[in-house]
Amino acid sequence: MKSWWSYVKQFFRSLFTCCTTGTNYSYGLDAYSIISADQDLQKRVNSLLISTLEATKGKNRSKAVTKISPWRLTTTAIESLIFDGLVPDVFPRIFSNLDFRALQASCCVSKTCHKLASDQNEQTRQKAEGIAFGKAEWKAMGLNMGDEPLIPSSLVNGLEWRDPVDPTQTVGDTHMLVLVPAGLTLKSLGVLVKSRFPGSEATGYRYIQDRILNQLSTPNERSYWVLMKKDVIPGSKRKLWGTGRDGRNLC
Repeated sequence: MKSWWSYVKQFFRSLFTCCTTGTNYSYGLDAYSIISADQDLQKRVNSLLISTLEATKGKNRSKAVTKISPWRLTTTAIESLIFDGLVPDVFPRIFSNLDFRALQASCCVSKTCHKLASDQNEQTRQKAEGIAFGKAEWKAMGLNMGDEPLIPSSLVNGLEWRDPVDPTQTVGDTHMLVLVPAGLTLKSLGVLVKSRFPGSEATGYRYIQDRILNQLSTPNERSYWVLMKKDVIPGSKRKLWGTGRDGRNLC
């Protein structure tokens, strides 16, 4: 079992990386990306870290901001000067883009962080309700997986955009959110499909080449969400991949 302090370290390494080593520890658009792109937010975070170190008489308080080690702070300093120091309208901007591991760590650090992370996750789930194929749906198909990662807010927010193929509809009308479980491959997906539909082909697919099954046989290391169309692009059936609207092959 992890100690509380290990969660503090993990959380700060993801959330305040721009104030320490400058290394991105998370996947995709995360706290580092959000903070580093907002100069005002950078200044506020830096100021809070410096004031916290001075308040706790940290040994590194006289060093440059890039040398600060925020995970050396005390529990009281973290709670009062950092979590409650960043106003509610700033924290949601960060939490909405953290990856699953960072959010897990943040929930174990303080009640303030736990509430903010939980609220953000609930808002995301409500927006994606009815168009997400997640852990529960996979279980109904006979596949039991581990923890379900949070749906990235960037994907959920994109559901309101106009579909680039059919501007008369939104992305939410033409697409669905699908959870790709860790360890899943085209072959194992075919086996799962065949178990549900006994009359299907040996591979579970009607049309698929062996070289494609073999080429895409490496299982993914972690579960992740993707946004995919509910049906093929209108007018694309029985056409070469990459064929443009004018009929020319773009491959």
